[in-house]
Order: sequence, then structure tokens, then C-alpha cells
Amino acid sequence: MTFWTDGQGFHLETRNRGSADGNSDLYFSGTTTFPTTAAWRDKWGADLSPRASDDLVVSTDGVWAVTFSPMSYAPPLPQSGERTGAFLYDGPATTMWVTHDGQHDFEIHQTSNGYYPQEDIYVTGEFAGRVPLEPGPSLVAVRSLDRWQMLR
Repeated sequence: MTFWTDGQGFHLETRNRGSADGNSDLYFSGTTTFPTTAAWRDKWGADLSPRASDDLVVSTDGVWAVTFSPMSYAPPLPQSGERTGAFLYDGPATTMWVTHDGQHDFEIHQTSNGYYPQEDIYVTGEFAGRVPLEPGPSLVAVRSLDRWQMLR
């Protein structure tokens, strides 16, 4: 799933119509513009693909779009980027040298064939270190408001 908005505040979740307690899964929430697309799973590895009994709830003060696509539609994992994105990694198992130049939260998750191996990085502020990647094809999701780099 990808989500895009030019709004200053946003909130996107699903609500399960069949649940007695009206439970929901939060996809995205924030208070700054979100001009890029992203794909995400929750921190515990749950598959957040909407179920037929879910309502998709979007709240923002701007224009928005939601798209559902197979992992193979994601752009290739770049060596560097700025902000959030979801990328296809189709290489061998490797260790990447990763840096993050910002003061905000920085997260990297890798998902392959519906398997959620681990939360590779979750830090606030600057980061420099080695991060293992499982062999592809896989989806590497990066959540950041700042510049980052991934080098082999």
C-alpha cells in the first residue's frame, strides 16, 4: 500500500467492521507534509493488508491518494534518499553501511514473501552503522523525514 498527501496533518487507518471493539490498524500518522509514497507494516510484523471487513479511514487537510500494488511495482532500492519510501531489493544477502543525517525518527524494515524478519533500525537522530539485508526479492521500507544513505 502506498499513501501520499500534500496536507500538513494526516492520519490513515483501517477499522474492522466485524470487530466488537472496533479495533483498528494505524498505517500512517503525522503533522508534517508527506509528499512521498510509502509502504509499511506494523512493528510486530502483522500483515496490514486490508481485509474485506475493513473500512479505510483517511483524515488530512490536503489532497491525498492511496494505491494498492504488488511488491514488484516498487522502485529499486537507491543508494540514498530523503524522506520515506518503499523500495524493491532484489540482491543477495548482504550487509549495508547505513547513515541518517537527521534529528527525526529513522526506521528500516525488510519484508519478503509476507515474512517479516526483523525491525532492522529504529533510532531517533543521527545514525551510522551496518545493517544486514536478507536475500531478495524483498521490500525495504524506509521511514524518515531526513536524508539517509545505504551503501554495500
